[in-house]
Amino acid sequence: MVLKDIFSGIQQNRYFNFIFSYRFIPSLLVALFLSLYVVFVGSGWMKFEVVFLVSFLSSFLLLREGDKIVHLSFLVSFICFVLLFYVFIFQLERFLVLSGEKLVFAVPFLVIPSVLFFIVEKRFALYISALCSFLLFFVHRNFHLSFIHFTVSFALIELLKGVRRRIVMFKLGVICGFIGSVLTLFLERDIIESSLFFLSSIFSPFVSLGIIYIAERFFGVLTPFYLFDLQDLEHPLLVQLRKRAPGTFHHSLVVSDIAYVVASELGVNAELVRCAALYHDIGKITRPAYFIENTGGESRHFKITPPLSAKIVVKHVEDGVKIAESYMLPKRIIDFIREHHGTTNPEFFTKAAEMLDIDFSVRYPGPTPRSIETVIMMIADSCEAAVRSLEDYSLDEIRRTVEKVVKNKMEQGQFDYAPATLEQISRIKEGIKKALADFYHIRVSYEEEEIKDYIITIKSKKSGKFSEGKEEKLKKTEQVSSADGVKNDLSDGRDKSDDKEQSDVISEFSDESQEKDNPKKQS
Repeated sequence: MVLKDIFSGIQQNRYFNFIFSYRFIPSLLVALFLSLYVVFVGSGWMKFEVVFLVSFLSSFLLLREGDKIVHLSFLVSFICFVLLFYVFIFQLERFLVLSGEKLVFAVPFLVIPSVLFFIVEKRFALYISALCSFLLFFVHRNFHLSFIHFTVSFALIELLKGVRRRIVMFKLGVICGFIGSVLTLFLERDIIESSLFFLSSIFSPFVSLGIIYIAERFFGVLTPFYLFDLQDLEHPLLVQLRKRAPGTFHHSLVVSDIAYVVASELGVNAELVRCAALYHDIGKITRPAYFIENTGGESRHFKITPPLSAKIVVKHVEDGVKIAESYMLPKRIIDFIREHHGTTNPEFFTKAAEMLDIDFSVRYPGPTPRSIETVIMMIADSCEAAVRSLEDYSLDEIRRTVEKVVKNKMEQGQFDYAPATLEQISRIKEGIKKALADFYHIRVSYEEEEIKDYIITIKSKKSGKFSEGKEEKLKKTEQVSSADGVKNDLSDGRDKSDDKEQSDVISEFSDESQEKDNPKKQS
């Protein structure tokens, strides 16, 4: 049966595709190249198996499917990095043979887990840290050193979760250095080795942040540090958006807050969604007066035809991509700019053209959303714009508007290629309804008519309480039973706990006013 399954798999090209996939063959070539390099440049065939195994597993876990140019550049960079790492390890080994094994504790090994945590992800950082600890044991034959390296690396990876500021890296370097120095002192019983490990841990963040910065700027890796920098409202592009299109800037801020809340509830990359929401409409900088949120008076669309208006509105996506590329924004952020309208049509001008019997077909260039984050971005953007145009901000009206927007997107097939389930889309809808209801909450009106109505209501309530007091006195004189009293209280339709709470609030504020008046009376 096993041979039959293998033969059927070969017929279906499953094993063939795996062997010649983008991960297996490059990983095999990288491992072979690095192993031969170690053989001829390093210490012969003694460490060939270890180097081959570590190199193959590392490259196989790190390589992913993506753009060919990015894939190739990352592969070349990985080979260069591993070459330098092996040269450093073997040269260090020769140096340590001459200078003593104490200096091995001065090597900043914490650079590896911290860099991999932000450039790749936590799971691969754990795998590679374990492999490096394994390699360290074969190089130096010191189990204590390998154990300390793995323990401190694991602690560092756990502490790095949620880090957004670079300064925290230095604090974690001190914490992990203290943990490692205590372990070194307990296992090796050498104060010099313990001190060297602590100093190397303090020095590690400088090297890590330098490598991470290069990966961010040259390879477009979106780390939490990079996203935090892009969310700075003093970023030149956001400053330009605030000055030239203030209405769009405010809309982007609101959408970013709504999308962040929803993404956090779904457990996806909320920082990425919030950052991308700030830049999703930067294309409106070129023609801000043609968008309703930036017009204080008459719209310029009244002077042109609906087809031309639709083309101008649709053009802001293409303009946004060009502006983002000129400012060297990461490719992942540019994907949000492309996908936040999908392939929908400008609904307002399309309906206007139908009423005027004008035939034209204008759609956003797309593509449709390709990730759950861009789905959240699309729904939040459309729902915020639709709710803002309402005259009634009641909860029912907000819910009805959100349902209508999402139904329209689904009918146009905007979520067909996104990895989002119906359950996730339902949760996105509920989260956006709640966020919009919290944002567009009912406010107190300061108009004179509203104030007069408020005063009339208060007076009527006071007169009602006065009459109720009279009735209670009459009931007491007539010695009405307690059961009848409970029945009468229920018939009043008032909650006694609410009355007590309101009386407490009134007494609290009245006490404060009396305290303010007492000094005057004494004087």
